[in-house]
Amino acid sequence: MGLDREMLLGIAHAERQRLGRMIQFAEPDSWDLPSAAPGWWNRDVMAHLAAGDTAAAQLVAGEPAEELDTYRAETGDRLFDLDGFNAWTVDRRAGLSNREILTLWGQAAESFLAHSAHLSGEDWMARRFAWVSGDIAAPYLVQSRVAEWWLHGEDMRATNGLGPQYEHWPIYLTVDL
Repeated sequence: MGLDREMLLGIAHAERQRLGRMIQFAEPDSWDLPSAAPGWWNRDVMAHLAAGDTAAAQLVAGEPAEELDTYRAETGDRLFDLDGFNAWTVDRRAGLSNREILTLWGQAAESFLAHSAHLSGEDWMARRFAWVSGDIAAPYLVQSRVAEWWLHGEDMRATNGLGPQYEHWPIYLTVDL
């Protein structure tokens, strides 16, 4: 990836806002509809994003990623099961209202971006974060969150009547991964 820090964070912030606008303008009953992601409702997709962004924000802030750590402890030392983790985090949020899930996502995504922006130049380039499939540098963690926001935003847009939004930078960052 050839983007500098300022540009990557700007793209991430814009994509977070774009997904936030999609949430804002989606019909309220669309959260209880199936998404284009097989087996997931739109609210499940947002619960998944809330879990991922919460973990990313905690790691970048220098805190333990509580759900990642709990899931790893509960499943033992076997190879990390990403699908299992995703289902587990969605199930943990099953009792929350749609509004609570959407609010949690927005707060987590904003926290992640704020903590990422406050990393020192050295930490931005050299620090590694214990992510789901191994340690990852900050630029790639940011890039992976943008890809998740765009891809899952498109999953939900496909079923909530808002239609696709082809955006150069999120598509570029997704393909670059």
